[in-house]
Amino acid sequence: MTELKRKADDLLSAALTRRQLLKGGVVAGGAAFLAACNAAATPATTGAPTAAPATPAPTAAPTAAPATPAPTAAPATPAPTPAPTPTPVSYAGVKLHNLTGGYSIPAFEIGLKHWKEETGGDATFDNVPFNEKPVKMAGIIATQDSSWDLMYTYDIFMQRFGARLLIPIAEEYGDVSDFIPVALKGFTTQSDQVLRGLPIHYSMWLWDWNKALFTAIGEDPENPPDTYDALFALTPKWKEKKIIPCAQPWLGEGGTFAKFYFTHMYNSLGHPMFSDDRTQVMFDGEEGLLTFQTIENGIKSGYYDPSYMNIANEHDAFVLFGKGNVATVVHSEQEIPDFPAAQHGIKQFPGIKSGMTGSSPGADGLGIAKWTTLPEASWSFFKRLYTPDVAKEICLSETLFPPTRISILNDPEVIKAQPLLPAYAEQAKGQVDLWSTPYDYAPVFDDVVAKMIKGEYSAQQAHDAAVKGTQDLIIKYLSA
Repeated sequence: MTELKRKADDLLSAALTRRQLLKGGVVAGGAAFLAACNAAATPATTGAPTAAPATPAPTAAPTAAPATPAPTAAPATPAPTPAPTPTPVSYAGVKLHNLTGGYSIPAFEIGLKHWKEETGGDATFDNVPFNEKPVKMAGIIATQDSSWDLMYTYDIFMQRFGARLLIPIAEEYGDVSDFIPVALKGFTTQSDQVLRGLPIHYSMWLWDWNKALFTAIGEDPENPPDTYDALFALTPKWKEKKIIPCAQPWLGEGGTFAKFYFTHMYNSLGHPMFSDDRTQVMFDGEEGLLTFQTIENGIKSGYYDPSYMNIANEHDAFVLFGKGNVATVVHSEQEIPDFPAAQHGIKQFPGIKSGMTGSSPGADGLGIAKWTTLPEASWSFFKRLYTPDVAKEICLSETLFPPTRISILNDPEVIKAQPLLPAYAEQAKGQVDLWSTPYDYAPVFDDVVAKMIKGEYSAQQAHDAAVKGTQDLIIKYLSA
């Protein structure tokens, strides 16, 4: 394997983020690397062969028999006529009813604009709140509700509902080789390895810091500590100056955050959380305990400020960060107007150990509902939505959603518009995995971390309870 191929494979294993990209704070050198990784040679176009000129007929002698006519040269083979672009089928009067996610609606509307112009069809995008989606999807499966056409999905929902809810796409959609492989992984059901959806944008989480607040406590603003414990050690200095060390919603609205943040930290150790078939817990060893010990250290030090553990989500935390008195935060797509770019640091997450990083990426996308009454129109819209021209338009729109296609990832115009792509490449050097399963273990982590915050569990007790609670779920899942 060549070095270039290794670099390409490393990049293609990267999970990119749906987060809106902020200008500044990251070196631009990674753009050239991204552009080089998948540069493909363009084959030369071969023209139609030119026939050799006909041989002139010889001049016959006066008394000779009539000369044999010279052979006629074969006519030149005409260049193949390009296949005509098929006229789109008219779907005038058809209106698709789609269950979607609020983040993705701007991207879906870009695809809809083209589909509507070309076919006359239309669509609605009903944004069901995220924490209500599991119950909604379970109800659709139980009743075989045929009122839905395309369905929002992502890694976790795909593992829990995909095989029962969504139609396989490979045969109807065709070639998916231009999609980033790790993005497709989240849209493939693990139980049968069937692709049942496609990503519209990919989420690679990053870590932000306020350089001015590091300077205020005498720390290097350009080189923050690369381990969690080293960050926790700075807490007394921030507290002394009434600076909030970190706003992080461990107990955020709708749950799931404890598992989400645990996974970021755990992944920095490079050890799997589950077996490939998701039937065995693998965070039951020293890696899992060390992660819970790190969380405990952050809580006890006051780095994870109790006043901000119950805010709704990471977007609200980012709004607080934008007010200028929060030192560190998980990166969000939320824009922070008037925040000085020179003061805003953005990079990969710290690790439990120095020189290591981890993250929990995910992608949002769509699949086609199994019971749709409009399959032809649904496929028509799906195929138009997931075309390269729409993909690029999405990346260059106001949302600045990062690419899910390799060809768009390497597009110079996109790289110029999205200066955080090099930071995503750095984050991808660590372990990046959501560790999604067909059973929902997030409530187990919400419970044990809540008890740690209340002082009811030590790190050891939290680890023991998380392992047992998840194993019980696996047993229930396998015996169902």
